[in-house]
Amino acid sequence: VPALGKGPLAGTVGKEGCASVDVAMAFAGRLAMIRLEEAEASCQSDQDMIFQVVRSMPGGFEAMNGFVRQVVSDSFRLMNSRFDADFERVLENMESDRRVRMEL
Repeated sequence: VPALGKGPLAGTVGKEGCASVDVAMAFAGRLAMIRLEEAEASCQSDQDMIFQVVRSMPGGFEAMNGFVRQVVSDSFRLMNSRFDADFERVLENMESDRRVRMEL
């Protein structure tokens, strides 16, 4: 799964599925309703070229929006599974440490 975008959220959810939960949730909320046809480029000629390419693709913007949402969804599922596994390890370590102390 590729890292997402550039700028302040670059790599927020990347190949390793790592992110701050708060940042990831804010990012997910913004991307849930993404409409690439409303995006802007810093240079109008770039935007025109990009829009022309996307419109020429099968499914156009609808397909591209779906693709982006799927990539983001896959990234967040990976992040969720990694978080759950890490959280479970922390709990196991805490419980193991507590059992050791209780035995002393």
